This record gives sequence, structure tokens and C-alpha cells, in this order.
Amino acid sequence: MSTVDTDLQLERWGRWVRTSSGIPKCNGIMGRIADMAGGVVGEEPMQDDEAMLIDRLVGMVGNRKSQMHKRALIGWYIHEYETLRALGKAMGVSKDKAGQLKNEAVAWIDGALSGQAAMSA
Repeated sequence: MSTVDTDLQLERWGRWVRTSSGIPKCNGIMGRIADMAGGVVGEEPMQDDEAMLIDRLVGMVGNRKSQMHKRALIGWYIHEYETLRALGKAMGVSKDKAGQLKNEAVAWIDGALSGQAAMSA
């Protein structure tokens, strides 16, 4: 799995968490238009078992890396801070540090997902 795929999985997980239903919803004007059209066009809702796996891995990031890594993931994918500057401000760190924490956490989850895929193959 690539970190791009993992990033998309985390985006879908964030929508799953925010909606508590797995049906994608968006913020902002374009999000309202997409929601009126039935969600993000062309995207299937994340299945609960898939979302629970990602949820468990995000929880593990706090144990394996640091709570700051977990906060970066939650801030970026659930609270949808639109810039690293906004994420960093919410976390009390610089935008560069926020980006570093987010990227390291995504890479850790990517490795964990790759490891699970290899074990199940």
C-alpha cells in the first residue's frame, strides 16, 4: 500500500467518524452541495469493519509513536483543519512540526496496513 492510498483511507475514516454512519459528508459550500446530491460523488461509504481497523490503528499510533502523532491525525482527518498552520496552532506547534507529525503517523499506519496485508496473503 502507498501513503497516498493510506491518506485516502484516512480521509474516508474521518468522514466515517464524523457522520457515525459511513455516509460521506463534507464541510463548506461545496460540501453542502455534495451532501444534497447524496454525498461525495463516486465514492462508496467506508464499511464498518474497514473503519474499525483504521480506528484501532489510529489509537495504536498514540501508543507506538506519541499522543502528538495521534492528535495530528485526529485534527487533520476528523476536525478537518484546512491548513497545516491551523493544525499546528490547534496543537500548539509550528506548521512544519504539525506536518511532520501527521506524515510520520500516516507512514506508521501505512506500514501497519502493509504488514496486515502481507500476513493475510
